[in-house]
Amino acid sequence: MTSCQEHPNEKQRSNIYLIKENSNHKVIKWYKMKKLFLLLSIIFYSGLCLAQVSVKLQQPPPNQLRTADIWKLTLINPTTKPISITLSGTLEEAGFGIVIEGSSKTMSIPPGTKRISYDDVKSGNVSFRSGKWREAFTRTGNAPSGDYKICIQVKNESGEVIGSDCINQRVEISSPPALLSPADDGSISAKQQVLFTWLPPMPTPSGQVTYKIRIVEIRGDQSPISAINRNKAFFEKDGLRTAMFQYPVSARSFEGGKGY
Repeated sequence: MTSCQEHPNEKQRSNIYLIKENSNHKVIKWYKMKKLFLLLSIIFYSGLCLAQVSVKLQQPPPNQLRTADIWKLTLINPTTKPISITLSGTLEEAGFGIVIEGSSKTMSIPPGTKRISYDDVKSGNVSFRSGKWREAFTRTGNAPSGDYKICIQVKNESGEVIGSDCINQRVEISSPPALLSPADDGSISAKQQVLFTWLPPMPTPSGQVTYKIRIVEIRGDQSPISAINRNKAFFEKDGLRTAMFQYPVSARSFEGGKGY
Protein backbone atom coordinates (compact mmCIF):
# COMPACT_ATOMS: atom_id res chain seq x y z
CA MET A 1 0.00 0.00 0.00
CA THR A 2 1.35 3.17 -1.02
CA SER A 3 1.00 6.11 1.45
CA CYS A 4 0.87 9.66 0.30
CA GLN A 5 2.35 12.63 2.33
CA GLU A 6 -0.11 15.41 2.85
CA HIS A 7 0.83 18.76 1.51
CA PRO A 8 -0.78 21.96 2.67
CA ASN A 9 -3.23 23.41 0.29
CA GLU A 10 -2.98 26.96 -0.97
CA LYS A 11 -5.01 28.40 1.93
CA GLN A 12 -2.85 26.65 4.51
CA ARG A 13 0.34 27.82 2.83
CA SER A 14 -1.03 31.32 2.87
CA ASN A 15 -1.76 31.11 6.59
CA ILE A 16 1.71 29.77 7.38
CA TYR A 17 3.26 32.53 5.37
CA LEU A 18 1.20 35.15 7.15
CA ILE A 19 2.15 33.73 10.51
CA LYS A 20 5.79 33.88 9.57
CA GLU A 21 5.38 37.35 8.25
CA ASN A 22 3.67 38.45 11.43
CA SER A 23 6.32 36.77 13.52
CA ASN A 24 9.10 38.47 11.58
CA HIS A 25 7.29 41.78 11.90
CA LYS A 26 7.21 41.37 15.67
CA VAL A 27 10.90 40.58 15.72
CA ILE A 28 11.67 43.59 13.58
CA LYS A 29 9.56 45.85 15.80
CA TRP A 30 11.22 44.49 18.94
CA TYR A 31 14.66 45.01 17.41
CA LYS A 32 13.81 48.59 16.53
CA MET A 33 12.48 49.22 20.03
CA LYS A 34 15.71 47.92 21.53
CA LYS A 35 17.72 50.27 19.31
CA LEU A 36 15.51 53.21 20.28
CA PHE A 37 15.83 52.40 24.00
CA LEU A 38 19.62 52.16 23.67
CA LEU A 39 19.77 55.49 21.84
CA LEU A 40 17.63 57.20 24.48
CA SER A 41 19.78 55.71 27.21
CA ILE A 42 22.94 57.07 25.59
CA ILE A 43 21.39 60.53 25.19
CA PHE A 44 20.18 60.54 28.81
CA TYR A 45 23.56 59.38 30.11
CA SER A 46 25.36 62.02 28.04
CA GLY A 47 22.99 64.64 29.40
CA LEU A 48 23.87 63.62 32.95
CA CYS A 49 27.59 63.75 32.21
CA LEU A 50 27.35 67.23 30.65
CA ALA A 51 24.63 68.67 32.87
CA GLN A 52 24.56 72.41 32.31
CA VAL A 53 24.92 74.61 35.37
CA SER A 54 23.10 77.94 35.27
CA VAL A 55 25.42 80.89 36.02
CA LYS A 56 24.29 84.42 36.94
CA LEU A 57 26.87 87.10 37.75
CA GLN A 58 25.88 89.92 40.11
CA GLN A 59 26.28 93.43 38.72
CA PRO A 60 28.63 95.56 40.88
CA PRO A 61 27.51 99.02 42.06
CA PRO A 62 28.11 101.90 39.58
CA ASN A 63 31.76 102.88 39.15
CA GLN A 64 32.92 100.07 41.42
CA LEU A 65 34.92 97.02 40.45
CA ARG A 66 36.78 95.27 43.23
CA THR A 67 38.42 91.85 43.18
CA ALA A 68 35.53 90.46 45.22
CA ASP A 69 33.02 91.75 42.63
CA ILE A 70 34.44 89.38 40.01
CA TRP A 71 33.39 86.37 42.10
CA LYS A 72 29.85 87.35 43.10
CA LEU A 73 27.51 84.95 41.31
CA THR A 74 24.71 82.43 41.67
CA LEU A 75 24.92 78.84 40.45
CA ILE A 76 21.99 76.50 39.85
CA ASN A 77 22.66 72.75 39.73
CA PRO A 78 19.68 71.22 37.86
CA THR A 79 20.52 67.61 38.76
CA THR A 80 19.63 65.61 41.87
CA LYS A 81 23.24 65.03 42.91
CA PRO A 82 26.18 67.27 43.91
CA ILE A 83 28.55 68.25 41.09
CA SER A 84 32.30 68.77 41.52
CA ILE A 85 33.37 71.92 39.68
CA THR A 86 36.03 74.59 39.36
CA LEU A 87 35.44 78.23 38.51
CA SER A 88 37.57 80.17 36.04
CA GLY A 89 37.25 83.95 35.89
CA THR A 90 38.67 86.73 33.74
CA LEU A 91 38.50 90.51 33.81
CA GLU A 92 39.02 92.13 30.42
CA GLU A 93 39.38 95.83 29.67
CA ALA A 94 38.38 97.11 26.25
CA GLY A 95 41.48 97.79 24.18
CA PHE A 96 43.85 96.01 26.59
CA GLY A 97 42.62 92.43 26.82
CA ILE A 98 42.64 90.27 29.95
CA VAL A 99 44.01 92.13 32.98
CA ILE A 100 43.03 89.68 35.73
CA GLU A 101 42.47 85.93 35.55
CA GLY A 102 42.01 83.32 38.22
CA SER A 103 40.60 79.93 39.10
CA SER A 104 39.18 78.32 42.19
CA LYS A 105 40.04 75.03 43.77
CA THR A 106 37.63 72.13 43.19
CA MET A 107 34.35 72.62 45.02
CA SER A 108 31.06 70.75 45.24
CA ILE A 109 27.76 72.42 44.47
CA PRO A 110 24.61 70.73 45.81
CA PRO A 111 21.39 70.34 43.82
CA GLY A 112 19.54 73.62 43.52
CA THR A 113 20.85 77.15 44.07
CA LYS A 114 24.21 78.12 45.55
CA ARG A 115 25.57 81.66 45.99
CA ILE A 116 29.30 82.13 45.43
CA SER A 117 31.43 84.87 46.96
CA TYR A 118 35.11 85.74 47.07
CA ASP A 119 35.48 83.63 50.22
CA ASP A 120 34.68 80.51 48.17
CA VAL A 121 37.52 81.11 45.70
CA LYS A 122 40.20 83.10 47.56
CA SER A 123 42.23 79.93 48.19
CA GLY A 124 42.63 79.48 44.42
CA ASN A 125 44.97 81.27 42.01
CA VAL A 126 44.63 84.90 40.87
CA SER A 127 47.11 86.78 38.66
CA PHE A 128 47.16 90.50 37.78
CA ARG A 129 48.53 92.00 34.61
CA SER A 130 51.36 94.37 35.50
CA GLY A 131 50.81 98.10 35.14
CA LYS A 132 48.03 100.40 36.24
CA TRP A 133 45.68 97.53 37.12
CA ARG A 134 47.96 95.92 39.68
CA GLU A 135 48.79 99.33 41.16
CA ALA A 136 45.14 100.41 41.35
CA PHE A 137 43.91 97.21 42.97
CA THR A 138 46.82 97.23 45.43
CA ARG A 139 46.51 100.93 46.36
CA THR A 140 42.75 101.51 46.23
CA GLY A 141 41.21 98.04 45.97
CA ASN A 142 39.30 99.19 42.86
CA ALA A 143 39.91 98.92 39.13
CA PRO A 144 41.05 102.08 37.34
CA SER A 145 38.66 103.88 35.00
CA GLY A 146 37.72 101.85 31.94
CA ASP A 147 35.17 99.61 30.23
CA TYR A 148 35.40 96.06 31.55
CA LYS A 149 33.95 92.63 30.90
CA ILE A 150 33.72 90.04 33.69
CA CYS A 151 33.42 86.41 32.59
CA ILE A 152 33.02 83.24 34.65
CA GLN A 153 33.19 79.66 33.40
CA VAL A 154 32.10 76.56 35.34
CA LYS A 155 34.08 73.42 34.50
CA ASN A 156 33.42 69.83 35.50
CA GLU A 157 36.03 67.33 36.66
CA SER A 158 36.99 66.60 33.03
CA GLY A 159 37.67 70.28 32.37
CA GLU A 160 34.62 70.68 30.13
CA VAL A 161 32.71 73.98 30.35
CA ILE A 162 29.22 73.28 31.69
CA GLY A 163 28.12 76.86 32.33
CA SER A 164 29.24 80.47 31.83
CA ASP A 165 28.16 84.08 32.09
CA CYS A 166 29.61 87.52 31.22
CA ILE A 167 28.64 91.05 32.24
CA ASN A 168 29.97 94.50 31.35
CA GLN A 169 30.95 97.14 33.92
CA ARG A 170 32.04 100.73 33.34
CA VAL A 171 34.26 102.40 35.92
CA GLU A 172 34.66 106.19 35.93
CA ILE A 173 36.76 107.35 38.85
CA SER A 174 36.95 111.14 39.01
CA SER A 175 39.03 113.32 41.28
CA PRO A 176 36.92 115.70 43.41
CA PRO A 177 36.60 119.38 42.43
CA ALA A 178 39.64 121.43 43.55
CA LEU A 179 39.23 124.99 44.83
CA LEU A 180 41.23 127.57 42.87
CA SER A 181 40.09 130.84 44.43
CA PRO A 182 40.06 132.03 47.08
CA ALA A 183 43.25 130.09 47.64
CA ASP A 184 43.30 127.51 50.40
CA ASP A 185 44.68 129.14 53.59
CA GLY A 186 44.53 132.53 51.83
CA SER A 187 43.06 135.78 53.14
CA ILE A 188 40.38 138.11 51.75
CA SER A 189 38.93 141.44 52.79
CA ALA A 190 35.75 141.17 54.81
CA LYS A 191 34.05 143.55 52.35
CA GLN A 192 35.45 141.91 49.22
CA GLN A 193 33.02 140.44 46.71
CA VAL A 194 34.26 136.88 46.52
CA LEU A 195 34.31 134.87 43.32
CA PHE A 196 34.66 131.17 43.97
CA THR A 197 36.27 129.12 41.18
CA TRP A 198 37.34 125.48 41.12
CA LEU A 199 38.66 122.77 38.86
CA PRO A 200 36.00 120.28 37.70
CA PRO A 201 36.45 116.58 38.47
CA MET A 202 38.86 114.74 36.18
CA PRO A 203 38.16 112.84 34.07
CA THR A 204 34.86 114.59 33.51
CA PRO A 205 31.98 112.23 34.35
CA SER A 206 29.48 111.46 31.61
CA GLY A 207 26.23 113.40 31.73
CA GLN A 208 25.41 116.75 33.32
CA VAL A 209 27.63 117.73 36.28
CA THR A 210 26.14 119.93 38.99
CA TYR A 211 27.86 121.35 42.07
CA LYS A 212 26.93 122.33 45.59
CA ILE A 213 28.87 124.95 47.53
CA ARG A 214 28.72 124.87 51.33
CA ILE A 215 30.57 127.32 53.60
CA VAL A 216 30.97 126.83 57.34
CA GLU A 217 32.83 128.71 60.02
CA ILE A 218 35.88 127.01 61.51
CA ARG A 219 35.77 127.30 65.28
CA GLY A 220 38.77 127.04 67.58
CA ASP A 221 41.23 124.34 66.60
CA GLN A 222 38.81 122.47 64.34
CA SER A 223 40.15 121.01 61.15
CA PRO A 224 38.36 122.00 57.92
CA ILE A 225 37.01 118.44 57.56
CA SER A 226 35.69 118.42 61.13
CA ALA A 227 34.10 121.84 60.62
CA ILE A 228 32.34 120.88 57.38
CA ASN A 229 31.01 117.69 58.97
CA ARG A 230 29.90 119.17 62.30
CA ASN A 231 29.07 122.85 61.96
CA LYS A 232 25.93 124.51 60.70
CA ALA A 233 26.22 125.99 57.22
CA PHE A 234 27.14 129.67 57.06
CA PHE A 235 26.01 129.63 53.42
CA GLU A 236 25.09 126.94 50.89
CA LYS A 237 23.85 126.74 47.35
CA ASP A 238 23.29 123.73 45.09
CA GLY A 239 22.36 123.09 41.48
CA LEU A 240 25.36 125.05 40.14
CA ARG A 241 26.19 124.08 36.55
CA THR A 242 29.51 125.89 36.10
CA ALA A 243 32.81 125.72 37.97
CA MET A 244 32.44 129.22 39.40
CA PHE A 245 30.13 131.08 41.75
CA GLN A 246 29.85 134.78 42.64
CA TYR A 247 29.08 135.15 46.32
CA PRO A 248 25.82 137.15 46.51
CA VAL A 249 25.82 140.72 47.82
CA SER A 250 22.60 139.91 49.68
CA ALA A 251 24.15 136.99 51.56
CA ARG A 252 25.68 137.16 55.05
CA SER A 253 28.96 139.05 55.18
CA PHE A 254 32.19 137.33 56.19
CA GLU A 255 33.61 138.57 59.48
CA GLY A 256 37.20 139.68 59.88
CA GLY A 257 39.47 137.48 61.95
CA LYS A 258 37.42 134.37 61.39
CA GLY A 259 38.14 131.32 59.29
CA TYR A 260 35.76 129.67 56.81
